[in-house]
Amino acid sequence: MRNLLETLRRHNIEVFETGPNLRDELLGDDPRVSPQVELVTNAKLGQLEPLLRSLGIVLEMTDGRNGLQFAMPHEGRTFRVRVTAMRTMRGATAAYFRQRGLRPIEADLATREITINAIARDVDGELVDPFGGLEDLRAKRIRSVVPADQIVRANPLWLLKLPRYVSVLGYQPADELLREAYAVAGNVLDLQRERWRTEFERILVGPYVDQALQFMFDSRVLHHLLPEVSVLVGFEKSCAVHHKDIWEHTKQVVMRAKPIATVRWAALLHDVGKVFTRTVDDGKVHFFRHEEMSAILFEGIAARFEIPAPQAERIHYVVRNHSRINLYSEDWTDSAVRRLISHAGEHLEDLVFLSKADVTTQNSQRKEKIRALLQELELRIGEIREKDNYESPVPKKFGELIMEHFGLKPSKTVGHLRDMLEGALNDGLLEPGQPAAYYLRWLEAHASEITAQNE
Repeated sequence: MRNLLETLRRHNIEVFETGPNLRDELLGDDPRVSPQVELVTNAKLGQLEPLLRSLGIVLEMTDGRNGLQFAMPHEGRTFRVRVTAMRTMRGATAAYFRQRGLRPIEADLATREITINAIARDVDGELVDPFGGLEDLRAKRIRSVVPADQIVRANPLWLLKLPRYVSVLGYQPADELLREAYAVAGNVLDLQRERWRTEFERILVGPYVDQALQFMFDSRVLHHLLPEVSVLVGFEKSCAVHHKDIWEHTKQVVMRAKPIATVRWAALLHDVGKVFTRTVDDGKVHFFRHEEMSAILFEGIAARFEIPAPQAERIHYVVRNHSRINLYSEDWTDSAVRRLISHAGEHLEDLVFLSKADVTTQNSQRKEKIRALLQELELRIGEIREKDNYESPVPKKFGELIMEHFGLKPSKTVGHLRDMLEGALNDGLLEPGQPAAYYLRWLEAHASEITAQNE
């Protein structure tokens, strides 16, 4: 790597290292965590490309958007290298720094939004840190390159960018960023709903999503996007009888859930119905039918975030049925396990993922017992599937076809219709392996009562 950088300098090409790999090195972390070296240059990529080829470097990608990419051995390992051209300042960044006389590399770093990303290192190993990023890196602090009062108010997308940075890095925003976000939290309503979904799902799958959700609450952004979740905070204090902190429990479950957007959506929303179903009987707290209520609340959330119907149906099913796996006990017969496999269908894996994440009890004996039961259930599911080679006779993704054909939203009605069809197939009333239209016609003739109830 060093030889490459020296060669480029001899050709009067400035190259600086930046990005996560440099950040890891500055923190003393193993750079294998971020095995991609990011280089930025003052040269035009069209000028740089033939020079790299002349050095025997095999380029894997050469487009202007993603830069020049190639593999290179470095310190006994192979790193991915990406070279991009220096960026030009625009918008609020350009307006703020216009009269500052920044060097080209400093102007590029100014476009990188937060100070810990705005650090570079030259060929001689000297750091370029015009905005104090190294200090923020050591303090594990997120601070904007442009002052908070200008950037957050000017661009409401920052209200979702900040929790995304928290979710990815596990760092806390500077106090001034929290204050500004709190003051203008309502501006998140100016963003397109599709942008809500894409940005929020990036937050959901991050390794520090629990911290990000807390920041969203503290800044009031969560109040505007997901009031159904926001009301979980402190809910346990409104009950004369003690019960667990559902907000803290929810954050733990989301953190523990597999980092797939659909599963983490379900983890976030699986208990929101408890706010509306809590009862106290003989000194005991109950949340009867909270799963159903949570699923109803999700229907509104799915519409608000414009979640695509197939994904919404998947989330709805898992939220509605998330307690089903928890009913498993050692005395379940193989037939009972088969019924679970049949009913859950393509959602079974998601249900298991959520059930595993939902074990947050502090009682170590109870925790181990639940984990052992879940492990046993997974083994039995695998054994029964292998033994029976069972596959639902209902065509895959048929729930999506039902919603499209009948004009339904994700709901328990879709599951009822699918179950009706599966029962008819298993009872020999319908022929398997037929086109989807054949089954939809049968449902039209036999499901009018259920669809009428949905309307």
